Amino acid sequence: MVVAKPVPLAELDLEDDEELLIIERDGVERGFLIRELAYHHVIQGELNGRPYAVAFCVVCSTGVGLTPVVDGKVLHFGSNGVENGVGVISDGDTWSLWEPMTGECTEGPHKGRSLEVWPVRPTTVAAARRERPGLELSLTNCRSLTSWIVRKTWPRVLDNRRGFIPPPFFRTMAGRIDDRMHRLELGLGVMLGGRHVFFPLESIPKGGDAMVRVGSRMMKVYRGEVDGVPHATWCEPWDDEDPPMQMFTRWYAFSFRYPECELWQGPELEQGTGVPQTRAWLTSTGRFRSR
Repeated sequence: MVVAKPVPLAELDLEDDEELLIIERDGVERGFLIRELAYHHVIQGELNGRPYAVAFCVVCSTGVGLTPVVDGKVLHFGSNGVENGVGVISDGDTWSLWEPMTGECTEGPHKGRSLEVWPVRPTTVAAARRERPGLELSLTNCRSLTSWIVRKTWPRVLDNRRGFIPPPFFRTMAGRIDDRMHRLELGLGVMLGGRHVFFPLESIPKGGDAMVRVGSRMMKVYRGEVDGVPHATWCEPWDDEDPPMQMFTRWYAFSFRYPECELWQGPELEQGTGVPQTRAWLTSTGRFRSR
């Protein structure tokens, strides 16, 4: 994706419900329009002197940040097909294939190598105007009929409960889809030291949150007051640490990538109940369901 000079959000005439993806590098933020990402799939550049790449899958609605550097060399990425219903990327330097959700190279000269992966933040224009009034957006320079059609017809995904998988995507799925919940349910997937937990969007009410103990720290999963999008952050006194790795995605994509993931099922109805003692490292006011 070729981007123009960043433009302050305040100078753009955008609808409040326009969807954005925000990245952050060393305290500096930059926003992108999701309807433009839906066409390009991968964006790449530098922010605050640090190279970045962002991959976005149209169908599973997953955005993830990657540091596109191997052995000190910046690689240049583009979209290259679908695996298990999730878009994969390749670098134009060696044509190696990479899995963006994990940063792992699966085929080619770099097979076995991994890129640094970091979370991005999906939101809306209304929320960004309230919470990040100084945000700048990078817009595409691409002007083609196809890109115009995609931008104009891109479906709203942040509040889409079911979504749609085109039939060809099903043929890319190598195994059975985890049936613990509907395959297209949206939620927040959080990676916690080798354990992976999926928080369904509907299990976290607006204005509420899920408190989870991870080792000696407490993590909070909440939905934004304006955009309704879930996020995970560390609670005090660990709130100055980088947030845990997370991605706003659909159930089928997360469960395919992490088949042994745990499924958050919302708060318990009875006081004092919680997860089994065998999972004491991850205690909470809610319950989890494993395979």
